[in-house]
Amino acid sequence: NFPLKAPKSPQNFPQNPKISPNSALIPQISLSNSPKFPLGPRLYKELSARSNRALIQNALAHCVLAGTPNAPLRARVLQEMEQSSAQQLLILFRDGGCQFRGVYALGGIPPTLKRLSGSGPRNVPLQTVEALYKYQSDQRRFCRLPARTMSGSVDAFTIPGHLWHPKKPSTPK
Repeated sequence: NFPLKAPKSPQNFPQNPKISPNSALIPQISLSNSPKFPLGPRLYKELSARSNRALIQNALAHCVLAGTPNAPLRARVLQEMEQSSAQQLLILFRDGGCQFRGVYALGGIPPTLKRLSGSGPRNVPLQTVEALYKYQSDQRRFCRLPARTMSGSVDAFTIPGHLWHPKKPSTPK
C-alpha cells in the first residue's frame, strides 16, 4: 500500500562540510575542534556508592534502640549520623546478644571503621572484626552472616572481648 522509495545515492545528499560524497554517511571529525568528552546522551549511569543510612536508621528505631527509654540516646545517635557524610554505616554490638555500643562509618585507606557515636574503640581495623550481621527489616532483627569479609550487605559487627578493656599500664611489684 505504501510506495517504496529508492535509497538516496551519495550524490543526492545535501552538501555538508563534514560529510564528503565519497564517504556517504561517515562523518569526518576534526580532532583539533572536538571536545575532550562526548556531548551526546549518556548511555550509562555513573556508579554511585550505595548507602545503607535509611536501613541503619530503621534498625535503630525499631530494633536496637526501640522504645521510650531509649529515645534520648536514639535522637543523639541519629543527629550524629546526620552530621556525617559517610555512605556505609555499621552498628557495633557488644556480643552476639546484639547489645548496642555504637555507630561506625566505613571508609579510609586502608578501610577502617571510624566511630561516629557511642562507646567502643575510636578506630576498628577490619582484621579485628569478629562477627558480621545483616538487618532484616521485614522481621526487624539481625541475623549473623557466615561471611568473614566486609561488604555492602553488612549492617552490624562485633569485636573480640579483649578489645573492650583497654590495656592498663602494669605497675612493678
